[in-house]
Amino acid sequence: MKEWLMGFEKLNTVLAVILVIWMGLAVHLWRLTARIDKLEKAMRKDEAS
Repeated sequence: MKEWLMGFEKLNTVLAVILVIWMGLAVHLWRLTARIDKLEKAMRKDEAS
């Protein structure tokens, strides 16, 4: 793995870093959406009472 990341061509390293960043953003947005949905359900429940 070290040889692959630290090889002559740095494209592999750049792609790996970009992939990690995009995956982090995707997980963050997924969790944020779940939290917003939970808050919206709680607001609807409070309005109904």
